[in-house]
Amino acid sequence: MSFFLFGFGPVLWSISTTSLRQSVTPSRMIGRVSSLLVVSTYGARPIGAGLGALIAAVWGMEWCIAVAAVVFAAQLVVVLVSRLPAVQGLPVSEDEHVTAQPS
Repeated sequence: MSFFLFGFGPVLWSISTTSLRQSVTPSRMIGRVSSLLVVSTYGARPIGAGLGALIAAVWGMEWCIAVAAVVFAAQLVVVLVSRLPAVQGLPVSEDEHVTAQPS
């Protein structure tokens, strides 16, 4: 079950965040916003790995796992107190607005 959730969670997160980002970002900015998120996401991974290694080396593996759990919980709290849980559907992007033609 844990392998299923570990594989399912990132896929669900990727689809939902990409869909939301593309629906609220103007078309002319999609490339910039996407590249910023890719660089910041992949750039943070080596920093996190280094911090994890440092914590494990100094205080042990148990502390490393505890810190990781606290950081993940903090991320969950940030999401839960944001407006994101209230989103019921994707907003209509500015490109999808269709003006009615008079007959």
